[in-house]
Amino acid sequence: KKTFDSIVKSIDGFNTSGNKSFETDLALFSHSDSLNLNYNQLVNFGKTIFFIRHGVDEGMVDIFNVDKFDKSFFDLKEYLLKSSFFLYLLSKYNFTTINLNLYINRGVSHTRNFHFDSKMNQFKFFVYMSDCLALSDGPFVYVKGSHKNTMFSIMNHKFSHFFKSRTDTPFVSLLNVVPLLGKSGSAFIANQSGSHFGFPQKSGSTRFVAVLSLK
Repeated sequence: KKTFDSIVKSIDGFNTSGNKSFETDLALFSHSDSLNLNYNQLVNFGKTIFFIRHGVDEGMVDIFNVDKFDKSFFDLKEYLLKSSFFLYLLSKYNFTTINLNLYINRGVSHTRNFHFDSKMNQFKFFVYMSDCLALSDGPFVYVKGSHKNTMFSIMNHKFSHFFKSRTDTPFVSLLNVVPLLGKSGSAFIANQSGSHFGFPQKSGSTRFVAVLSLK
């Protein structure tokens, strides 16, 4: 709680400063509409980036490489990577990028709709760092089986040139939509080539999620 209070205080201080970006020895604070870096550049940046999103996911804070900012997250990353489950994944797939982000959603009501991150196998390991027990808390939502070559995935790829983003997946099987709910400390892994999105929150809700990306 002490760590999260400190991080939130830093974010709020930046947001009220009126600055578009601000850099310290440990981190870069920036709004998404003023930082011209692609995803790979964000991941490989030399320090932690506090990335405040605008537009879709308005208000969400995506903290890239949070383990470089706070030792407790470095310890969490090391703990996960040394687990037998991760050792199995690393032996099975040829992952080249491993980074730890922290997602902070506070009353984010306009989230991106169903989408996929990559057509290739890309896994993300999620750890809820706060209780996410109801839809109003904004849980991660996944469409079971959507990483496979189904009728819905074929339709999404066929009509993708009509969508706002080529990775949007508006055609999903509603019977297979599953919100992932759990108490703080709950963890799950998802193949991000499948359809997923973050459920919109109600005002006043807060969700912290640590996300380890394997690509």
